[in-house]
Amino acid sequence: MANSLSRLILGAEACPVEEWRSFALLDPAKKASRIQLLRDPLKNVVFRDQQISAVFGYLLDDGKAHLVYFWDKELRGINWRNVDEQQERSSLLKFGSALGRLHDHNPSLIKSLDFMDEGGLAPDAGFREQHADYNLYWLRFEDLKFVCLYKKAGLMTAVGQLSSLGVQECLEFHNDFFRLRSPVWNAIPIRFLLNAQERDHESVRRMLLHPRCFNPEEETPPDSFLWPWQYCICLEHKKAVSYRAKTTTSLVFDLRKSTIALEQLSSRDIAEFSPFIKSVVEMARTAVARHGGFFDKDTGDGIVAHFVNFDADATRVNFESAPKRAFDAAVSIVKQASAICNAFQSKLRLGVGGLGGAVGIHTGSAVWLVDDKQIRAIGDSAIIASRLCNEAPQQGIFVSNSEYLELVAQLPAEIGQRFARRSYSGKEVSGGADLFGHAIEIRDFASGTEQ
Repeated sequence: MANSLSRLILGAEACPVEEWRSFALLDPAKKASRIQLLRDPLKNVVFRDQQISAVFGYLLDDGKAHLVYFWDKELRGINWRNVDEQQERSSLLKFGSALGRLHDHNPSLIKSLDFMDEGGLAPDAGFREQHADYNLYWLRFEDLKFVCLYKKAGLMTAVGQLSSLGVQECLEFHNDFFRLRSPVWNAIPIRFLLNAQERDHESVRRMLLHPRCFNPEEETPPDSFLWPWQYCICLEHKKAVSYRAKTTTSLVFDLRKSTIALEQLSSRDIAEFSPFIKSVVEMARTAVARHGGFFDKDTGDGIVAHFVNFDADATRVNFESAPKRAFDAAVSIVKQASAICNAFQSKLRLGVGGLGGAVGIHTGSAVWLVDDKQIRAIGDSAIIASRLCNEAPQQGIFVSNSEYLELVAQLPAEIGQRFARRSYSGKEVSGGADLFGHAIEIRDFASGTEQ
């Protein structure tokens, strides 16, 4: 039977709550089998009988190769009890981390180990002897590069000739699985996390392995690394799988007066509108990821995104707070949106004043959900941020009062002083409530926070 992505279940790091509810109803024997698939959805996939020991995937970014994907043949047995103690897997990951520095040369296993010995990067003692019959096979897929550690005897055909078809299929399949089925590639600020964790093997190991150990029926050890949607899946007092909320900073961005701009395009330039909107949305999405935010969705001419505080004990990195990173992302978005819009004005019959971005930010509670490769966060953080965005000044940022009080303590004084109290009418606020938040206009915004 041909290997098929559509036949694979989502792994523990990407399972929706419905999968865990079905899991909870299984008898112990079926649970034991199912949890192996959740740990390793590829455990039953074979590639022309090739003996593959491990697969490593690297994100190629600005001359660096970040380890973003890892698989080994025993991954099905990973759990909280052995994840930090399994010596062979730890040795493989240490080897994979060092191997990324050699990716430009596509070296064989022997040459890789020789380079590592010379550079003081050698994996654990005994690694060379344990893999004496193995070699490496490399394959690049745009900005990702995969390499597998395979047993050399497995490449021999019946007539004694070498064949690489099996290892090629292996790497192609792992690449497709990562790109098409993994929220790690599609929704997580992977570059932000990896740049902060650069050269810290332990933090990368936690990010790659801990989410695979998740099981709502088991207690998660302290200081473990989980994705936000995993944290939100829990057991109720009657052992039913349910949700819990997580403190979340939501950012909602909208491009103001885009419809009016569309009306001012001549018939020959009307085709320019879609690329214009796409460039604004992609810019905003990139800015969010660069500041450690999770992309939720685009709204046509805007986006919704969310930020969480990363546990320093789990990530081994002291990140700035979620509100501060969300604000820095918002400043960048509004400034860049203004530049894109100013350039687009030359295509309009009549210029559109106020064509530009507006952002609302609020920190509150939200339940994070994962649906295949897409993440969402639903709760008052997103609802209030959306309403603040609707009332934000042109080319400005409108934050709730509680958000302002937290932000102002983290911003330079000259930035905090530029906020002005602004009335908040709200969609469901009765007359006379006199609610307010705080707004800041980003026109000619001076340096002092992230640009």
